[in-house]
Amino acid sequence: SAASRLMKEDVFGECKICGSNQQLTADHIGPLSLGFCHRPKFNALCKGCNSGKNNRMSKSDVQCLISDEKNKQTVVSRNAKTIWDLLKNKVKNDDEGLQISKIMRANQHQYLMLLSKIKESGHIEFLTSLLHSEFAKNRYKIIGFKGTDFGYEKLEVVKRQDTYSDSLEKRMIRISLDALDEYGSKANRNPILIEDKELDEMENKLLELLKNEKYKDAKMKLNEYMDTVGRKLVEFGIPRAHMRKKK
Repeated sequence: SAASRLMKEDVFGECKICGSNQQLTADHIGPLSLGFCHRPKFNALCKGCNSGKNNRMSKSDVQCLISDEKNKQTVVSRNAKTIWDLLKNKVKNDDEGLQISKIMRANQHQYLMLLSKIKESGHIEFLTSLLHSEFAKNRYKIIGFKGTDFGYEKLEVVKRQDTYSDSLEKRMIRISLDALDEYGSKANRNPILIEDKELDEMENKLLELLKNEKYKDAKMKLNEYMDTVGRKLVEFGIPRAHMRKKK
């Protein structure tokens, strides 16, 4: 909620990449598509550079994320934490920042495809529990907006009215589930996933736990699954159509 509010602010200054002062937009420091959190922390990039950068991280992005973690901020989602922790301290230049971006994108793809399968199996209650939609109950007032790089002095929490927050919470859940359907069914989506006996067994166990409505154990199994995915991607690299690794 805080990040979405901040993104609506008009910012001035120069694009961090090309120096343009036209059409400045908010670039997430830690792309959502790689599993990072939607935080009120952005670089100001012009529209063209932001589009061109896409979900790539630079060395400075990685250093900023590591610094924020040292300041006790949560920068990455649970499903991407293992792979992030394994790779973050290895980035010494922008090319290595690009490589970690590609590997984390593969990790997120594996995660979302599994969630799509869970959705197809009808376990909506479990998926909803992963969303933390209770944050819809708050909105944020920006104090001391600085205008450059989306900087501010502090964020003031304002509780929304219950009727509106309930409506917004339901809308957030609906949009998230619809987006998951779209992700899983999109025709041109990269179909390449890790083919691995250990992961297959863990997936089957997870679906069995969900079938028996053991949601707490299922969440632990989901975390274990993603920890394993992260380690395998770091060890073997991104799977390719001509180079599948089976264990």
